[in-house]
Amino acid sequence: MPEYQQLFSRSAEALLAGEIICNYRTPEIHAFLSEQANEVEMEGFLRKIGRRLTQTADQSSWFAIYRDMESETARRAISAQFNQVINNLEPLVIWLQMSSTFASIGTPIRAGDTLKTGELLLAIESAPALCEDLEKLSKTKLFSNNQSSSKGQLDSILKKLVDEQYLIPAGRAQSQYIASGKWSRLYDLLEFIAAHEQLEIETDEAEQGELEGL
Repeated sequence: MPEYQQLFSRSAEALLAGEIICNYRTPEIHAFLSEQANEVEMEGFLRKIGRRLTQTADQSSWFAIYRDMESETARRAISAQFNQVINNLEPLVIWLQMSSTFASIGTPIRAGDTLKTGELLLAIESAPALCEDLEKLSKTKLFSNNQSSSKGQLDSILKKLVDEQYLIPAGRAQSQYIASGKWSRLYDLLEFIAAHEQLEIETDEAEQGELEGL
């Protein structure tokens, strides 16, 4: 199969699977879609199946959405996505607040940011408040782990962020990570939720009770 067809197929499959295509996690696909001719071709393909190609607000990533956002199928898919965001929101916000205090970042995580495990651990162990936040995160449903040390808890949380495609391993032995474009998509969703508070979103009651007790 010619290279163009391979990249087109990979791009279409990733988009229809709901993946966020960024230059850090899937550079080949991101570069492919960033070429105007390929973007037009992909848009034409997606149009035939009721989707369209779009980018995050910061233009760091590509993803596919439904063309008719009011259709029953689209509303069910959007509600499911928002439910997932809401259920994971509190621990992700805690992590974002922590990340803004790390010397190597200084601001909430953005696509392309580099996180070094050693620097994160040093910052956490130097601040009792960050150690407490790390313990809180380790008790949430999203980041649940039984580690007793700060290093163990941090490694577990970073691994989960990799599993959820928010981070990309970039160093040996879990020493360094790159933030993916999924953070950009999360920020866009948070803004959308804030602007559409009337959306009916069923939250995970167990998670909510768990977080309220933190």
